[in-house]
Amino acid sequence: DPVARPEPWSASQAYANSKLAVNLFAQQLERDWGNRIQVYTVITGGMVHTGLNRELISKYPLFVQSAINQLCSGILLTPHEGAQSALHCAVSANPQDAHANTRKPGHGTGSGMLYRHCKPVNWPQSCLDPRMRASLLQRFEALIARTT
Repeated sequence: DPVARPEPWSASQAYANSKLAVNLFAQQLERDWGNRIQVYTVITGGMVHTGLNRELISKYPLFVQSAINQLCSGILLTPHEGAQSALHCAVSANPQDAHANTRKPGHGTGSGMLYRHCKPVNWPQSCLDPRMRASLLQRFEALIARTT
């Protein structure tokens, strides 16, 4: 079972798994409902400097905090930049072609595609594994059956 991995739990792996699950569910939503609704999966391609690290760095002297913040603002996306792809897909009349040089398969609207920096991109290889998708959906359906 590709979902039930024996590795020990870690925060970074849990985060990666949650992103994979969102992508797989978005693909399934597009398969099931894509001819009736628009389905967009948006990733930023980077981390956003939101200031959530304030608590983590507050134990350091102010000059260290300042240096860390300067470094973060130089390499991380601003909150404005981080929100651009989601806003682009939500309000653009044609998200697929607004910033793209080539057309990719879809329903002509860009629905069912993955976006990074307001442009459609290829799905990561991990999102194309049919066994992973089937296993995740089976576990999800079992969870729903237990809670209803």
